[in-house]
Amino acid sequence: MYKSVVRPLLFWLSPSMSRKVFLIGLKVVNYTPILRRFVKYSYSIPSLKRSFFGIDFISPVGIASGVDWKADFTDPLSDIGAAFVTVGPLTVRGGRSSGKVREVINNMREAPFNAGKLTFVDLNVEPTSSDEAKVEELDRMYTLIYDFADAAIINFQNIPASM
Repeated sequence: MYKSVVRPLLFWLSPSMSRKVFLIGLKVVNYTPILRRFVKYSYSIPSLKRSFFGIDFISPVGIASGVDWKADFTDPLSDIGAAFVTVGPLTVRGGRSSGKVREVINNMREAPFNAGKLTFVDLNVEPTSSDEAKVEELDRMYTLIYDFADAAIINFQNIPASM
């Protein structure tokens, strides 16, 4: 069904529309217990398990930042076989293609968030900020996500070299 229907549909649509359709499908699966169990069972393949640096992954595939900006889909993305999900990119203010740190923290606080699954967070600082403000902003974001993320990915493009 994927190769004959879903894939051609997603490739026919624009990238942003494909993303929206994919995430709506994930949401439907996530809120339908029987579908969720079926998907989880279908994508649990023991031969894909890997171990790197003492960390066990359910598969060699992870989800990069930009797919789940606001930590709304970490559980269903893990259910389809993602070893880890990278939330973000996050900024203090949020934006059209980034999540706002406080909004994401609220999503992560909801009942057992992604229990037992790896969650990375992609942190970005505002390019228009002064160097001192960038460092403070990064420190504030890291402090906020510390209890909820397994790792932080920092975008050094906008961070001063002196840091």
